[in-house]
Amino acid sequence: MKSIINKITIILILVLLLLMLTSSSYAIGDMMNAASNFLEKGEEPENDGLNMASLQDASQRLYMTFFIIGIAIAILVGAILGIKIMVGTVEEKAEIKKMLVPYIAGCIVLFTAFTIWKFVVTIGNNVLGN
Repeated sequence: MKSIINKITIILILVLLLLMLTSSSYAIGDMMNAASNFLEKGEEPENDGLNMASLQDASQRLYMTFFIIGIAIAILVGAILGIKIMVGTVEEKAEIKKMLVPYIAGCIVLFTAFTIWKFVVTIGNNVLGN
């Protein structure tokens, strides 16, 4: 029984290899044609590259969306922790105070990440002269 399964497995592997070898020539040809087309589009005179205004606009929208979502989550979690501290028992307050450390670290990471993002985008805009 094992020898039959081994023979079938070997035959299937050989058939798959044969199919891959015969179809790979078409795949390589298609890949080379696509690469040539890509290079030709870059050499066209009317193609001026990236549209910097739309790229800056998209970056600004993305930044503000994530920033607002981050602030909303930070405020919501902070409010929930604050309410739990006010109404909790002594044991619950001790547990909540332990949860404040990761919360504050998360807030620091959130605002640091967005500050770095804004800093990098500002430097990039200044370097590109826009």
